[in-house]
Amino acid sequence: MRAFQENFHTRKLELGDCTRPYAAPCQHEHSCQRCPMPRVSPRQRPRLAEIIRNLAECIADARTNGWLGEVQGLHVSLTRAKDKHDALDRALERGNNTRRGGPTDPGMPVITRPQ
Repeated sequence: MRAFQENFHTRKLELGDCTRPYAAPCQHEHSCQRCPMPRVSPRQRPRLAEIIRNLAECIADARTNGWLGEVQGLHVSLTRAKDKHDALDRALERGNNTRRGGPTDPGMPVITRPQ
């Protein structure tokens, strides 16, 4: 039970929370920008925009230096980061069209010891 509880603490990421199933391995070797599993926190939208700008600059630098393999990898990361940004904007827009004023956040479950 303790491992299950600790699992939720290790799922905290720079931009939000990892939503992959309990005990499932990380398919993307902790390259969260490429992974579809992180749920981006609306508070981290500016940081995500900064990451997108940084990736675009890195792609330009890699092209200048002729690092074509690096360009391909960074392009995958950039595409996925833009997808996350767009998805976050859609979620925020949906939230603004409801009475609640924001996306639903079920939060992390609170696990207690059985009595």
